[in-house]
Amino acid sequence: MTPPAPEAPGTGPVLRSGPGGITLRLDEAVRDWLTERRVFFGRARVGFRNLRAVHIPAGARVEPYACYPAGDTLFGMGAFSYSEAAFGAEISLGRYCSIARGVKVMGVRHPIEWVTTSSITYDTHPERGYASFAAAHRDLGGGDFQAQRPAGLRQPGPSLGRDVWIGEDARLARGVRIGTGAVVASGSIVTKDVAPYTIVGGSPARVIRRRFDEALSERLLATRWWEYGPNVLRGGTYRDPLAFVEAIEAGTDLPERLVLAPVTAEEALARFVTG
Repeated sequence: MTPPAPEAPGTGPVLRSGPGGITLRLDEAVRDWLTERRVFFGRARVGFRNLRAVHIPAGARVEPYACYPAGDTLFGMGAFSYSEAAFGAEISLGRYCSIARGVKVMGVRHPIEWVTTSSITYDTHPERGYASFAAAHRDLGGGDFQAQRPAGLRQPGPSLGRDVWIGEDARLARGVRIGTGAVVASGSIVTKDVAPYTIVGGSPARVIRRRFDEALSERLLATRWWEYGPNVLRGGTYRDPLAFVEAIEAGTDLPERLVLAPVTAEEALARFVTG
């Protein structure tokens, strides 16, 4: 889909649009749209307070009943998840996730396999690079340095499964996968994948214990219970994981699995630019 040219400032809610997504001014129309699509910000008393604009990255899928912090980027998030930490487009969360304050995604790597780890060998772009590096090459090296970016400099962001809980001030390496039901303790530095229903902590994060034994964990995964709405948690069996699994496996009085149309940059474009 070829994005339309941005509207002129002040002529509508679209501040910017392009291959990276769309940025909307939070005017009444955009607020009404997000409210209608059940995208939320903070706790009930906060709402849209202090937000002036919202960015929806290209490719991000935001399910209804996702709840964001005061940041202005709607990174990919599943229904019934919330984040107290602001991220860019580099992260995606499944349903029923809980992300505490201060959680951050690590930046790009440095080339430990080269003579120097300094980014003076590649971070010299005249606009995006460090001005000091560009000046040093120009003043002291004749300006003919051949910069080259290391392989794998910027890996994809972390991917979180469903029902993941990340504690305060944790750090997540780029490219890690955190399995469904996993827990990351506060202050942890996660550099490797985390298996489903596993609790990890420390620096670097190591396995503390499993939430449930392997057999029960496998049964929980097999139910795909997160594909239901919160009505699957009614009746109190959520307090007893074994009883909960048995009830779903029996299939008695189960609700329909919940399919929700995600909010996307394409939808915003259609509504506020081409619509």
